[in-house]
Amino acid sequence: MPCGRCPRHAATSGIAARPLATATGKPRRRRRATKRAGAGVELRARRRGRHAVTLEELLDNLDRRGIEIRANGDQLAFRAPAGALDDTLKSALRLHKAHLLTRLDHTGEPAHAALLPDPATRHAPFPLTPIQQAYLVGRSRALHHGGVAAHSYVELEHPTATLAQAEDALNTVIQRHDMLRVIIHADGTQRVLREVPRYAIDCIDLRNTDTAAVHALRSEMESQVRPTERWPLFEIRASLHPHALRLHVSIDLMTLDAWSCQLFFMEWFSLIDGATLPAPPALQCRDYLQYLHGEALAARRASAQAYWDTRLPTLPAAPQLPAGRHHVASTRFTRLRGEIEAADWLRFKAHCRTHRVTPSTALATLFANVLSQWSDNEAVTLNMTLFNRQPLHPEVQRVLGEFTNNTLLDFDHMDRPFLAQVQAAQERLLEHIEHSLVEGVDLLRQLARQRHDFSGSLMPVVFTSLLLGESGTSFADLGWREVYGLSQTPQVTFDHQLREERDRLLFNWDLAESALDVPAMRCMLERYLDALRTLCRDQRAWQRRVDREPPPAQAALRARINAMDTRCDDAARTLIEPFLRQTQRHPGRTAVTDADNRTLSYAALLDWSLALAASLRQASVCLGDRVLIQLPKGAGQIASVLACHLCGAVYVPVSMDTPPGRLQALIVQAQPKALMQSSGAPAIQPGLPRIDAGAPTAAPSDTPMTAAPIHGDHAAYILFTSGSTGTPKGVEMTHNAVRNTLDDMRQRFGGDGDDRVFALSALNFDLSVYDLFAPLAWGGGIVMPSEGSERDPEHWHRQLHTHGVTIWNSVPALLDMLVTWCEAQQATLPEHLRLVLLSGDWIPLELPGRLRKLAPNARIIALGGATEAAIWSNWQDATEVPDDWPSIPYGRPLSRQCYRVLDRYFHDRPDQVAGDLHIGGAGLARGYWRDPTRTAEAFFTHPRDGQRLYRTGDRARYWPDGTLEFLGRLDHQVKIGGHRIELGEIEAVLKTHPQVRQAAVTVQSRPGQKMLVGYIVADASDGLDQALKEYLAYRLPPYMVPRHLVPLATLPLSANGKIDRQALPPVQPTATPAQPITEHQQILLEVLRECTGLPTLALDDNFFEAGATSVKLVLAHGQLQQRLKRTFPVTHLFAFPCLRALEQALGRDGADNLPAHRQRRARGQHLTF
Repeated sequence: MPCGRCPRHAATSGIAARPLATATGKPRRRRRATKRAGAGVELRARRRGRHAVTLEELLDNLDRRGIEIRANGDQLAFRAPAGALDDTLKSALRLHKAHLLTRLDHTGEPAHAALLPDPATRHAPFPLTPIQQAYLVGRSRALHHGGVAAHSYVELEHPTATLAQAEDALNTVIQRHDMLRVIIHADGTQRVLREVPRYAIDCIDLRNTDTAAVHALRSEMESQVRPTERWPLFEIRASLHPHALRLHVSIDLMTLDAWSCQLFFMEWFSLIDGATLPAPPALQCRDYLQYLHGEALAARRASAQAYWDTRLPTLPAAPQLPAGRHHVASTRFTRLRGEIEAADWLRFKAHCRTHRVTPSTALATLFANVLSQWSDNEAVTLNMTLFNRQPLHPEVQRVLGEFTNNTLLDFDHMDRPFLAQVQAAQERLLEHIEHSLVEGVDLLRQLARQRHDFSGSLMPVVFTSLLLGESGTSFADLGWREVYGLSQTPQVTFDHQLREERDRLLFNWDLAESALDVPAMRCMLERYLDALRTLCRDQRAWQRRVDREPPPAQAALRARINAMDTRCDDAARTLIEPFLRQTQRHPGRTAVTDADNRTLSYAALLDWSLALAASLRQASVCLGDRVLIQLPKGAGQIASVLACHLCGAVYVPVSMDTPPGRLQALIVQAQPKALMQSSGAPAIQPGLPRIDAGAPTAAPSDTPMTAAPIHGDHAAYILFTSGSTGTPKGVEMTHNAVRNTLDDMRQRFGGDGDDRVFALSALNFDLSVYDLFAPLAWGGGIVMPSEGSERDPEHWHRQLHTHGVTIWNSVPALLDMLVTWCEAQQATLPEHLRLVLLSGDWIPLELPGRLRKLAPNARIIALGGATEAAIWSNWQDATEVPDDWPSIPYGRPLSRQCYRVLDRYFHDRPDQVAGDLHIGGAGLARGYWRDPTRTAEAFFTHPRDGQRLYRTGDRARYWPDGTLEFLGRLDHQVKIGGHRIELGEIEAVLKTHPQVRQAAVTVQSRPGQKMLVGYIVADASDGLDQALKEYLAYRLPPYMVPRHLVPLATLPLSANGKIDRQALPPVQPTATPAQPITEHQQILLEVLRECTGLPTLALDDNFFEAGATSVKLVLAHGQLQQRLKRTFPVTHLFAFPCLRALEQALGRDGADNLPAHRQRRARGQHLTF
């Protein structure tokens, strides 16, 4: 990665310091600029925008102030005059503490002889560093975001340089630096070649051709994966253009880090320019790396490890950025560029000096803020590149090689002022740099094991700053212009690189197209640039929060989609009013048909309802009172609901199979004035009036034919749903809110006297509100299945055909049952089925297509929402499902309703970014009946715009076209079979059992099913399983009783003391007997166990999950080839990370086991060392 400037001094966060002492141990003084012999060009050390104190300057400053330092164990001790050690010096000492400790012995004198050049072993093989190992293994396409080399490609051109000059200078530099003559072996070692042939630069003449030839050459070179065992690990070509020589440079970054690339280019270009370079360094990369990873620094490395042992568990995840909806088969990279002009950049650096922060840290903080806005997780961790070569020798900064290290810097609390965030980040970064002897790759390995995440890159978003504390010479100073560039790194999806050139800030975003949505990244880049320019030009912006609102175009589209008519509601908009109007117009029209083919006309239904309303009034039921309805499926349910509204009451439906314990709890909570049941039903509550609604009765002659004076804002019903405290919560819904949904549905999808709705849903499920009130408002009919036919698709099929059903409304699982039955019976659905409404759970992507084959005239509509928002709040036509849909989306909001996807700071999320789903508008419930605490938790007023919203507990995101995609539940509330279940309610009931001390409930998924699993800590578990299930069955609906109950000694806890649900053991299917171990399996076991240090490693264990590291697997690779007497790529050990799968890949025994192990094999492996 060329970076445009020859480094003299280094900054924090991506840049290292130059040597702090001379060979005699005395502090190195700052040098004046010199003239390069024969060049006539002054290499001026322009002090443009200094933003970090270098080691050299620090020691000069300490000397001037009379401050003495010495090492005291892992700490620095000081002797200073009063007032001499100010805050700036303290920060600089913290920044360079690790380097100072390295250079000082315990007497305070510099250490000289620890690292010396070793020319005798110069050409002997030496191990790859951890980062080189990662790069080598990352070339495998079997790895997630792998299949690429760590690689830099750049095109640079000069108006007067010649090919001969470039070639001569290049060969001189090759001879000066060992790492330009290195090759890498498959056994995990590298070796410097004694001699290499002269490198000849191929040149093509493009002076008379179009740009296609340039693009062809660029396409060939920009993503090379060169063989590592053959020299050279770079390729350089040239092309002639009308007014310049262009160099095309491809470098494998396994041998040179970005700092070394700068040194390489600047030496090369200086020689082309006629400069005389100093003698090459005697110290070589091999000398430095052997010492750095040896025993001399073991104590400090252990201290650093102890620090990270406490920090790693607290780190948030990497940014979860938008991924493209279209699959990209290969790992390809693209580059986005940005620039801040000189005037703005100088102001930014001035602000940094004022606030005593480094520009690198400020830019990293801004980058983290923008990433957080576009990330599913708002607290993020960046993978920060460090070029902190330890100052172990005076020549270390002049050596070319791969010295890269990384640290992990976390960012949270983005609602704070920007300056406060930067200052906190700088403090954390300084601490991390003090403990940077632990390699970043080692940190990732430890993190992968802690989080049991071996599926891919844990920290793929990288921040690389090459801002220089004291500016040196840039490529532009020597006449070279960068035309094009691109870098890529295996298992890195986003690399943000910064550099300065001629007082400007230049930066690149190198993005993996296979992992990221590039259009979304362009929006991010615009926001980043806008925010950065604001910080440059307005110092007050440092005291404000970074803007987190969506881009203006996205915000405008959302506003149009969610626009609502805010006019006052009609007070007459009640649920009973349309039915009364239709009865006056069409009294003889059929209103209800039950499972026994009995029908009720509108007039007969009204007469029955009036009779029941009269009975309710006799029971002293008045306006606003609650009435419990517990009736089997049939016309009696409809008449009872209408009766409640005729007398102004609120109906509270409960199912026929409600357990007695739960029913008692509902009665206590709802405080009903009456109970409507069939004759012969068991008494529930002594003293509670019971109304027999099992059979039609005529209304008394003096019964008024009108409804009570109810208002649209009066409550229409209360539906009780699962509650996390063990107490059900009652959603109180008004007439107006429900009418808003029903009126929109009719306007959108039609509805008239010819329509028949199949009322499949239970009365206590909110889909029944549409089944009941919608057709009666149109003059249509309701077709009722029989009680107990909830799982009888043959009965449904007969009812649909017999009674001319035109509209189906259910959860997807019930439609799936019907379609599956029809397919098995080779039956069809009626041609008059025109509309299918699906909601309440995920809709299988293939279900609409299967249905269309059976009912080609049906329009399929996906609906969504919440019980707390009047049945539905959104719709999406799913008649045709595009191939690229990941799921059937929520679509668009219904009229006078809106959806907002917010972050935890209540800002709307940009397109393609997941957030917390909120519903607003006319459909919202009043709240939870007599539960102000839970109402306040779920319903709130937006802190900035004052809109009333319902917090759904779901996750969702908007697509660029304004479509809303539902992503799933946020908390422990789940949906199984269309039922919304609060896991906490089951846990609360479990814990009421006298033998149960602790309980946790999770959902486990298997192909085709989801099931509840309960975990208990009990005083005695023998024989408790069945007793507990009976105990739960009395208190919970059948769908809330866990299928499995697992006894545990203790429940696993997370770091904050909460139950760690991810650590609960899954219920395993019955294990199959182990297969006999073959000869080859025995060899694999012996070698892998020995090399990895895992004596219990089994045939089906994942190497990484068991604790193996990439270094150890590379060692095992050589021994396996010897024992098996064959060669195979080392990447096989990463592509097939369990022994049975590896054996099959090697063409040995165990073919019958391959499918099982392909299932076990992870999509990609995270590299561990």
